[in-house]
Amino acid sequence: MASEIELNLETIDFEERIDVRAFLQAMEASTGILREIDKELEGGGLNWYFTDLSIGSAHVALISEWEGSVQTFGSEDEIANHRERVSRSFLQGLKDLDDRAVWPENFNEAAIHATERLVSVIREPISRITASIDNGAVITITERVAANIKQLLAGNYTELGSVEGVLETISLANRPTVNIRDEISGRSIEAGFSIGRLAELKEALNRRVILSGELVYNAHGRLNSVRSVTFIQLLDDEEEVSIDQVIGIAPNMTEGQSIEDYLDRMWDERT
Repeated sequence: MASEIELNLETIDFEERIDVRAFLQAMEASTGILREIDKELEGGGLNWYFTDLSIGSAHVALISEWEGSVQTFGSEDEIANHRERVSRSFLQGLKDLDDRAVWPENFNEAAIHATERLVSVIREPISRITASIDNGAVITITERVAANIKQLLAGNYTELGSVEGVLETISLANRPTVNIRDEISGRSIEAGFSIGRLAELKEALNRRVILSGELVYNAHGRLNSVRSVTFIQLLDDEEEVSIDQVIGIAPNMTEGQSIEDYLDRMWDERT
């Protein structure tokens, strides 16, 4: 199964040195993208490790191991398949963003911003970044990615609304965020919150909730994140929210479609 990712930060004339800050930023951004894809697909359980490092230009090999706190897979083959999906989504997403302004499959907003950090290291003497999986096809990442992301995010809009799902993870690394597994789309949505809500969110971790706040959508109506949580409602595991309630808290949820057509499309996208 393909799972090892090779990254090359190519320097002009293959200069035998590379800026430490640029290198560390590229590694942080790359593993950040991988972690976000992992969360989108399965809630986050992979850790990434270096297996090879060399200079001239900078060459890195990354491999993952499943270290999730809850075993959600039934076999080693399923874990291997998941690792492969994450790796392939990483490469395909970067290729798509280098080709055109399109939202890659399994990339959330945090992964998009991590990609921005990755391509920002492309400056003299680093001329481009290449990546491959287990000696497979090599993709090239250039400064076109930054321009395409800028165009992609230009159509973002916000509205007040709510998301229903299970709270999965809390992070205080860069800013306070929590991830909620959206019950409608099946996707992991990042939500920002004020530090004063930390205790309340810890209490709700791994439970079903409704988070209300400022929802961020892309130009095509895809929910990307919750900018700021303003209200948290705990739900019982059996408690169901009616369609009328959901439409009331997120009036543009169906993107102009009938409820039946919208739910059919969401089911098709998940299968």
